Order: sequence, then C-alpha cells, then structure tokens
Amino acid sequence: MNRLYLVFGALAVFLFGQTGLAVAEGKNPTILIMAEDGDKESIPRKSRISTRILNEIVTQFDSRGYDVYDETALTVGTHVQGRSRRTDAELVDVAKSIQRPPIDIVIFFEVFANVTRKTYQNELRLRTVGRLLSVADGRRLGNWEAKLPEHRDQVWLLPNRCFPAGERISRNCLLEVVGDDARILAQEVGAIISEKLETHLQTVGGGGQAEKEEGLKRGFNLVFDGFTSRDYRDMEEYLVIFSGYINHRPTRSSHLHHEVWYESTIATRKLERNLHKMMELLKLPYVLKFSGNSYTIKAKNLRNEAGASRSGKKNKW
Repeated sequence: MNRLYLVFGALAVFLFGQTGLAVAEGKNPTILIMAEDGDKESIPRKSRISTRILNEIVTQFDSRGYDVYDETALTVGTHVQGRSRRTDAELVDVAKSIQRPPIDIVIFFEVFANVTRKTYQNELRLRTVGRLLSVADGRRLGNWEAKLPEHRDQVWLLPNRCFPAGERISRNCLLEVVGDDARILAQEVGAIISEKLETHLQTVGGGGQAEKEEGLKRGFNLVFDGFTSRDYRDMEEYLVIFSGYINHRPTRSSHLHHEVWYESTIATRKLERNLHKMMELLKLPYVLKFSGNSYTIKAKNLRNEAGASRSGKKNKW
C-alpha cells in the first residue's frame, strides 16, 4: 500500500505540477544546416550555388516554424572559418561542439552539377544528396536524393553565352544559371526534409499515464552511481512516468552502479527538473551533473541515514 501511495504521489507531481511548463517549453528542435563538399566531384560549399541552396532550405524551414541557426554566427569566435572540402568527421565534430544553443539536428547536403557538351547543345543536370543526423545520440533520421530534371530523358540547356571561347565554359555564367536552377531544387529538398523530420516529431505519453507530449525522440544516458539496487528500483518507478517517456533499458548494472539508455521526447531542461524532483521525493542525498545527453546522479553520502529516514516516514506517502 505504501508503494501505491508513492506512485500516486509521483503522478500528481509529474502530471499536474508540470503541465504548464511543458507548454512553455518549445518542442521544435534546434537545427543546423551544413553544406558538405568532401567529395571532390561536388560543388564547393563557398560557391554561389551551394549558398543559394542553403539559403532556400533555411527559408523553407523558417516558414514552417523551425529554429534554424547559422554555422558561421555560432562558431566565428571558436573555429577556423572558410574551410572547404571538410571531412564528415569534421562536420559532426563542429556540430557537437556547439553548446550555445545545443544543436539537436544537423541537415547535411551535398550538390553535384553535371554538364554534358554535345555538338548541338549543352545539357545540365543537378543532383543533391543529404541526410538528417540527431547530434546527441548519432541516430540517422533519414536520407534523401533529389535531382533536376527529374526524368532521365529531360534536360536543362545551358545558353551559348556560357561558352564564349567555344570550348571552355564561363564559370560566372555557369554559377548564375545553375544557381537559379538550384533554388528550384532546394525548394523540393526543403519539402522532402521537413516531411522526414516531422515523422520523428512524435506524440507520446509517459508509459500511457503521463501527459502527451510532442517532440523529437532523443536518447539519454542516465548514470546512477553509489545507489543500491533498491534505490534504483524506486527511481525506475519515476522514470517510466516522466512525460514523453518511450522506452529504457539497462546498459550496465552492479550493486552500487546502474547505467540506463533512456528514450523520450522530453526536453532536456524538463528532464533535469524531473530528476531533481525525483531525488527530493525519494529523500536520497545526491549530486547531479549534466553534459550533452548524459546525466550522472551520484550518491552524496552513505545510504544508512537516508534509508532510515525513508523507512521512518513511509506513512506520509
């Protein structure tokens, strides 16, 4: 019966006490769009073509209410600017290093332009490939490929003025013409990406009991250090009723150390508040540290005193 009071008390705190806060916190993820050009056949990220595509994708997401951040503005004081032909590892490392604000999702895109010269006409085809990446846990949220013209038997023709010397193509002319067509391609890409992203903005309820909450599914590493197995079982009853809860599974466990992979749509700030409230309700002295997607709760002192305190006040739950 005492355990039942504990669960009902937890539900009252986590369901009714935080409903207003859940609405106040934005559910939209923070987004960073990065142009890839590691493939030497791709168009460099500093070209006007790449810039037009990036700007159009930003416009598409901004019109849908997403928070899109500029890479240069966030890294101008901490990273070397103007680098091109960056590796995939460098791009991911840059995205993970940004903490103000923390980036939830990175949109990578790469652009390829193919010019085919014939004796009677000059043909152009554009293709862009990319992917969505969840920065915190490294999950791929989707890939895409878009091309213009869409059909193999269709082509875009470059004007003769792009070949003033007969053979060599005018770079400025190519950038201007391809840039105009790239904007059309970017509109299609923006629509494709937003649809993929919206499929990951789930509506879930905490184990069928907590309030329904819409947001991006995230993975968190929760570490409980210095707590007994009994302490952890008490904590676990709270973890499954947090709003946004999807699933959890132990990744490491011993008598005084427990690690859990926790999946939820809950906002990081709200998860931190919930963990603090959970520990206060359980009356377990603790220290909580947070970095990235990892939360570490460490026992502050021996459990004897805290255990006696809990056992003597069970009737108050």
